[in-house]
Amino acid sequence: MLATQTTISSSAVTLVTASDFPGLNTLGLSIARTDLEIDGLVMPHSHPRASELFFVFKGMVIAGFVDTNNKLFQAVLKPGDVFVFPRGLLHFCFNSGYEFATIFSVFNSQNPGVVGISDAMFMSDFDTINNLVRKFISDSALNDSGIRNAIFSRLNDLQS
Repeated sequence: MLATQTTISSSAVTLVTASDFPGLNTLGLSIARTDLEIDGLVMPHSHPRASELFFVFKGMVIAGFVDTNNKLFQAVLKPGDVFVFPRGLLHFCFNSGYEFATIFSVFNSQNPGVVGISDAMFMSDFDTINNLVRKFISDSALNDSGIRNAIFSRLNDLQS
């Protein structure tokens, strides 16, 4: 199993492909589990060979992607909600709730690949992550005072 753990973004992703689990061979599928601590973030990345079906098992998560016209599509997801990240598009997720979040993903490829941009483009510090999260959260979500206050109060608490 391939496991990637990141402490700065408070997330852990375990991806299982056909090379890790032979039972997936010839099915054209891979699976992943993502665990997000409170305020955890999976940094923007893409999968060049697969679309991703993203199922929230526990917690509340903001998930989104940027299309080829630079338009942001995002949603606040609760347990049982599903979101799809199209193949090759930059996408992310952020735990916006007050408990750990668990997400299961299915990819329509035995080898989805992953292209991460965070190490090349972003410094790993709190201010950078804070600014990134603020930019990904859409203006419409920020116009809702309940969402705005909950998100920014938790970000400010982390900084203290």
